[in-house]
Amino acid sequence: MTVKEESAAFPDIVVSTEAGKVRGRIADGAVSFLGIPYAAAPIGSLRFQAPQPHGMWDGIRDCSEYGPTAPQPVQRMPLIPEPLIDGDEYLNLNIFAPAGASKAPVIVWIHGGGFISGCNRSPWFRGHRFAQDGVILVAINYRLGAEGFMPMRGAPGNRGVLDWIAALRWVGDNISAFGGDPANVTIAGQSAGAIACTYLATIPEAKGLFHRLIGMSGSIGFGMSEEAAGTIAATFREALGVSDDAAEMAAVPISRFIETQAKIGGGGEGGELPMPNVIAGQMGQGLLFQPVIDGELITQSAARSIVEGAGADIPMMLSCTAHEFDFTTAIPDIPYTTDDLAVGLGLLGFVPQDIEAYTALRKDLSPTTAIGRAVSDKYFRARTIEMAEIRISAPQPTFLSEFRWSPSPPVPGTFGACHCIDVPFAFDVLDDPDVARFCGNSPPQNLATQLHGSFVNFAKRGDPGWAPYREGSRVAMVLDASIAERRDAFQAERAVWSKLSWVRA
Repeated sequence: MTVKEESAAFPDIVVSTEAGKVRGRIADGAVSFLGIPYAAAPIGSLRFQAPQPHGMWDGIRDCSEYGPTAPQPVQRMPLIPEPLIDGDEYLNLNIFAPAGASKAPVIVWIHGGGFISGCNRSPWFRGHRFAQDGVILVAINYRLGAEGFMPMRGAPGNRGVLDWIAALRWVGDNISAFGGDPANVTIAGQSAGAIACTYLATIPEAKGLFHRLIGMSGSIGFGMSEEAAGTIAATFREALGVSDDAAEMAAVPISRFIETQAKIGGGGEGGELPMPNVIAGQMGQGLLFQPVIDGELITQSAARSIVEGAGADIPMMLSCTAHEFDFTTAIPDIPYTTDDLAVGLGLLGFVPQDIEAYTALRKDLSPTTAIGRAVSDKYFRARTIEMAEIRISAPQPTFLSEFRWSPSPPVPGTFGACHCIDVPFAFDVLDDPDVARFCGNSPPQNLATQLHGSFVNFAKRGDPGWAPYREGSRVAMVLDASIAERRDAFQAERAVWSKLSWVRA
């Protein structure tokens, strides 16, 4: 039974999946199916195991309302609005499809949140505008924090990564029933979601499950060593008073896991339990839970895999924003001095020669802004350009862009073209009330039309509408008050970034 067959006669739509029938609803020019489980609930004996297929259900499962979200600490200042819902069956996905679709291209969206927070039910992740443009949008949940990434005895590592793969397999097995083409799947994500996409491009188990990749504000500089992950796990277990046995941990209520995670600094309002210094040295990025290089599912860092050619057969569209995490120093509003700048860069891992070169690059910025920009560059902007450079001669193209627009005059409490500001433009949901927090009351619709259209065109044809990043031109699309394709848009910065000791580390 297809979407087309049902839509002619009923306002609600029924589609058959491998686990049973689901009922969706037509709204805003799209057929939406919300909260479809792609795996069994990860509770009881399945809590710390690899995702398992969901059992068959009788009758028609109503999928007109969003499903549960993954357990996580409450965030005080979430950049993206992400309402949370309690419930066991949080390994679910939402589908927004064109009515009457047949072999439509598919985008699978993996949310960000530092691998400790986030969900697929944000109003910014509604895919109705994609459906209106002939593209199916699938937004997934996955296990977060300790539930998804903390190593333990008797359980597979990287459970969150296994969830991504399970969701992609579900799409491959079921999306044709919704009018989608399983041979034309693009994975896309922002922040941690973009990091997830990069890792999926390097993991053999994910090969063939998708065919293009979109990464917004991601990085190839993440991925935790087993040693650092083990240190975090030991601190976590000590706080809980349990051993490293998965069965013993499964007896601990999820609520205690979330409380402990917040206390050790893994998101939320806690952070009062200091972590050992070894973590700062080995991890550095401030993410206590993230993909672990475990020698099994993930055998080496994404950076090394990309350098060695992983993902070279996949067209990629990569982007960053101009002021990603500049707000890390703007929020406290502390007037740093020139001496403070050197100290701050040192804490970020810059060696003396790096500090000299970077200080010269940012001589027009105040020390306070320069430290924030260094965070943006090290973890997002320079890494995005680095990945494009690594792929500059790859068989499949890389398309690069930077989002530079910010409201003028600035909206009080906002921080320029910061992390996440481009997401509502990509989804073309500028009418959502929360967008005004970043963009004021009149964000430019032409910018949303351009960025959203590039997603649609890339999913359909593998071409967002500008030239690829290649030797000799290094073209990037710059999204600002004026939208322009520019040659070597990062020339001055790249000349410095390419010499820094942490590049390709």
